[in-house]
Amino acid sequence: MLFTIIVILAVIVAILVYQIIRREIAKHATIIVRNDAEQMTDKAMVACLPVLVESQILTGPEMKFKQSETVADVWGKGVMAFEYQFDISKNSNGILLNQIRQLLNGKLKEYGDKQEIKCYKDANQAFLVTDAWIYSDKLHLDVAYIINEATYQYIYDLKKLG
Repeated sequence: MLFTIIVILAVIVAILVYQIIRREIAKHATIIVRNDAEQMTDKAMVACLPVLVESQILTGPEMKFKQSETVADVWGKGVMAFEYQFDISKNSNGILLNQIRQLLNGKLKEYGDKQEIKCYKDANQAFLVTDAWIYSDKLHLDVAYIINEATYQYIYDLKKLG
């Protein structure tokens, strides 16, 4: 009887250890994929932001960003979307957010096509500005890297909301 209890406990412990290890491996893999996606999106933004300077929406110093932040924690696992913040001058109240989105989306599509960056099969471009707003003298831009179905569905859901 004691032997049976010990075997059952050993099996339960083995299953728990297996589940914990499997979850940690999956979490680590997700972090690696998200970091790669963030680096790709950062490179695309650095390459495409000059279009906002050329259009006199931002100045050269304003187009610098410190580090992007993921919005995936809010929307769920696998969503490759990142927020960028830019300091803007106080007299930038006339910024047209739709114009920013159109300019950047065009440039991001051009960049993705030129660099042959792969995107999700149903998407027509790799990167997309999904949101833009101004708060506390900062321009905020959310940019999605449409590499997987989760990100594609995220964009689809945002379009339904808007």
